[in-house]
Amino acid sequence: MERKIWMILLVLLLGILGFWLMPKTPKDNMEDIFLPQSIQAQTVAPTENSAISLPYAPERWELVAEELICYNGPYIEDGTNAPVSDVAGLILHNAGDRGISFAVLALEQGDRTTYFTVTWLPPGQRVLVLAMQRGIYIDQPITDCRVLGIRWDDFHSAPVTAQIFPEGGLEVTNLTGLYQEEVCLRFKLYRQEEGMYFGGITQCVKVPVLTPWEISYLCPEDFDSETVRLVAKVK
Repeated sequence: MERKIWMILLVLLLGILGFWLMPKTPKDNMEDIFLPQSIQAQTVAPTENSAISLPYAPERWELVAEELICYNGPYIEDGTNAPVSDVAGLILHNAGDRGISFAVLALEQGDRTTYFTVTWLPPGQRVLVLAMQRGIYIDQPITDCRVLGIRWDDFHSAPVTAQIFPEGGLEVTNLTGLYQEEVCLRFKLYRQEEGMYFGGITQCVKVPVLTPWEISYLCPEDFDSETVRLVAKVK
């Protein structure tokens, strides 16, 4: 009996010694082991061998990145319209049946990331958006394209109609017998020749109050009726 006890103690001792004498896994490797797979994949730098081609729908969203271009012209994304050269532009297509009120995309080319923002893009429509912070276009393979955030919205939640007059004014009609407050009419620049909207930003014309069945005439400043289209009527 005593001999069996000593044998058990010897086996336990050898096991403990074996554990302490085993080669230790480096700390960095241990962290990698316990990283969730999705996070771990993001820590691996993309290569040209993993390049993606456009058009591409990031994460299977209905927002499709169709074409990356080199843009020269007014930079409208910050409201300055300052002339720029060789800025990255991305043509996006809302391929779904819902309006996208806000979305941010990240486009990677090797170790470089360029960000694009789009607001109030109607379903089925296309838009050319310019890179945030006037990011420069580079002719390199696209290694990743993902949506960082996206929000859908009802583009016609306000029960009003809006008519654009060639001379620059607006006629807004309240279609109900109720007061309508803080109605926002959202307009985007539209390029007729390309058949798409231009710019991630959207202009808002606010109508503070509409009495029941009221027809109101507005003359917003800096409103070019020949180059914009109404995209949303929201409250």
